[in-house]
Amino acid sequence: MTSLEKLNLNILKNTHGAEDFYNRLKKNRIHLKKWHTKNNFYAYRVYDADLPDFAFAIDVYQEHNAIVDNSYLHIQEYAPTRTIDPEKAEQRRGAAQHICAALWAIPLQQVVLKTRQRQKGLSQYEKHDERHQFFNTLEQRAIFRINLYDYLDTGLFLDSRGIRLFIANQIADKSFLNLFCYTATASVQAALAQAKRSVSVDMSNTYIDWAAKNFQLNHINRRQHLLVQADCLEWLKNNTEKFDCILLDPPSFSNSKRMQGTLDIERDQVELITHTMNHLNHDGQLIFVTNKQKFKLDAALIKKFVIENITMRTMPDDFKRYKAIHQAYVIKYHQ
Repeated sequence: MTSLEKLNLNILKNTHGAEDFYNRLKKNRIHLKKWHTKNNFYAYRVYDADLPDFAFAIDVYQEHNAIVDNSYLHIQEYAPTRTIDPEKAEQRRGAAQHICAALWAIPLQQVVLKTRQRQKGLSQYEKHDERHQFFNTLEQRAIFRINLYDYLDTGLFLDSRGIRLFIANQIADKSFLNLFCYTATASVQAALAQAKRSVSVDMSNTYIDWAAKNFQLNHINRRQHLLVQADCLEWLKNNTEKFDCILLDPPSFSNSKRMQGTLDIERDQVELITHTMNHLNHDGQLIFVTNKQKFKLDAALIKKFVIENITMRTMPDDFKRYKAIHQAYVIKYHQ
């Protein structure tokens, strides 16, 4: 028995609910192992506040091409309420980190814990650390560059995996526009699925540079597949090209100084989606995704376009046992 496992024996005894957390996490890991191995998914969610006392989302990232099997765990704590004893909350954080390290047999420094809070404006781009520690993971045949330490997000939205693969399954020989592209992981999947052309737009220089690294890792032709650093709303005003498929995955709210005005997806959905549809070929499809809780499509959009809710069709298996954390729609013109 390793010293880490011995330490966990004490944690299991001394932290309320820790033994139940250990057993649930172990069960989830076993349940998902066959699925993620069969599908060649090296990054997946293994736990999401299954137990109320341990309100964490836990994601596993296996390193691609590591000499030995090597994993990192990313723990995101849902911000505890003021009624929770700070000492007990801190004890549970420590217990969660040590239990994860023991179950995956990895050093404690490869278990990264963050607290999720609502992000506004440029705050989602602000650095949390300065480690510049990257590694690569795999999603089927796509290689993605991951950083667990420096930012709130890791470079790969796992809940959007189904969206990326939905696009990849039908994008061959078609053109693709990826708005608010983040690190352009959907564009990587599209390019590997033989999209004839793609344009990926994001306001952040950091993410466009990150996307360029993802393209390089996957040997993607940058002349055929373009990366553009720009305000998506301003870029749309000047764009004259039309596309066969568009992914529109905007933030729920943004008041970034880099944008003209603010963006509120609930308030601005009709204008934003209608404007984006102007850049879609008549027989194409717009895939609209939002993470805003309790979002409802405006009746004007439902009347104007053909809309299908594909949320559950595109929700990955490792997220299906939890509440949907995004909504996804295919929007087309009436034929």
